[in-house]
Parts: sequence; structure tokens; C-alpha cells
Amino acid sequence: MNRLHAHFATHADADPDDIDALFDVIEHATRTLNVFGIFNFVLSNGNAQFAYCSTRLSYLIRHRPFSSARRSR
Repeated sequence: MNRLHAHFATHADADPDDIDALFDVIEHATRTLNVFGIFNFVLSNGNAQFAYCSTRLSYLIRHRPFSSARRSR
């Protein structure tokens, strides 16, 4: 998050609503952080959702009436 803030704060011409530019910054940060070990995330800016999985990322799928959930991979 600090890297995203720093990038858009120091690049006056950078548009945080530009999904391609946002993806590039997130990709660079992810490659940098990945060398430290297992790193999984789901990130959203309200308009787009980004996910990264260096291992096995699991998620839950819920259906109405929301009485149970199952894990997916």
C-alpha cells in the first residue's frame, strides 16, 4: 500500500484510475515482495480486483440462503 501511495504521489502524471498503470505498479511491488517468501493477496480499489498467489490461494463460494460454504481452489 505504501508503494502504491508513493508511486502515485511522486508521479504527477500518473492516474490512479488507469487500471493498466495500477496493474504495473502492483506487479512490480509483487515481484519485489515475492522474494521474501509466501505471499498471497486480494486487493481492490473499488473498481477492479487484483489477486496474486505464490502458493495455493483458497476462497469460499457462498450461495443463497447462505446456510453453508464450500472451499474452492
